[in-house]
Amino acid sequence: PPFFLKIRRPPRSTPLYSSSASDVYKRQLMVSGLYETRSLISLSVNAELRLTADMAVRNCPLVQPFIRQVPLFVAVAADETYEFIEQSRDLAAVAVASGVPCEFFLVEGVGHFTIIQRLADLSEPMTAAFINHVKNV
Repeated sequence: PPFFLKIRRPPRSTPLYSSSASDVYKRQLMVSGLYETRSLISLSVNAELRLTADMAVRNCPLVQPFIRQVPLFVAVAADETYEFIEQSRDLAAVAVASGVPCEFFLVEGVGHFTIIQRLADLSEPMTAAFINHVKNV
């Protein structure tokens, strides 16, 4: 049977910007993301994003401290561009330096749009590692 991720929504009593995020979720999964948000300001995509410099800094996990010790799983496709891979490595390094337990996975043979499909394959090493990551709550 296929493996589906269930995203648990915060309880209705939890404010949108909760100070107890670790009570809402127990594990984090980051897949092939751009985590250096400050660099997005100069790109054409910012016409749609409309990031200000202040917003980019506030939302940059590479410069904002990890305020919760919620274990992190960072996966990136090996066929991604250099920036995606480096930013994923940087995020994992910042997490570890902050005392956040972190696993890093470089997934061979997939690209930006196909890495998510691997999460549906229970025989995939990344999927097995992620399931193990989630089970260790």
